[in-house]
Amino acid sequence: LNYCLDEQSSSSKSVPKGNYFVFDGVDTVDVTDWEELEKNQPQHFNYVNIHENQHSAQVIATVNTKHFYKWKETQLGNRGDDYVEYKELLANQVEDLVESVFPGFSNHVIHRNVSTPLSIEHYTSHMKGLCYGVGAYTGRYNLEDLKPVTPIKGLLLGGQDVCSPGVVGAFLGGLMAVSTLTRKNV
Repeated sequence: LNYCLDEQSSSSKSVPKGNYFVFDGVDTVDVTDWEELEKNQPQHFNYVNIHENQHSAQVIATVNTKHFYKWKETQLGNRGDDYVEYKELLANQVEDLVESVFPGFSNHVIHRNVSTPLSIEHYTSHMKGLCYGVGAYTGRYNLEDLKPVTPIKGLLLGGQDVCSPGVVGAFLGGLMAVSTLTRKNV
């Protein structure tokens, strides 16, 4: 979700500026209520970024992608009223979760935009709308297709899908590509 916040958010203690990773415990698998997620009830949000002096915030929350399959064959912007209503329901649920950690946050929201797994898949071509690309499962590190060298002459892969999810994974995946290209340890 992307939020536009009012001008008072800059000075509000209820809208602390910065990046926050919020979990109920150390093991995110154990803290997720999979039955509720099956119903597509977000249990927690994973990340919130509240910008300094920009009156905006971004929130990433866990949802079950299967609940979006019925709109899979529809086009962006033309998915129907039921899709818009579903996005609004999810937005309210996630905003309630943010509010539970940052009381008063909702008072500063003047507009919000919801991206779903279908939005992410449309703009990034990531299967099932995974916001970090290839799923982060153990077997991915043994996939031959996710190495810097490809069967196409002159084409190397770099970035998070070559190494591991996130900014550090993207950086290291880039280093792996450079190391492969230059034939040097960088």
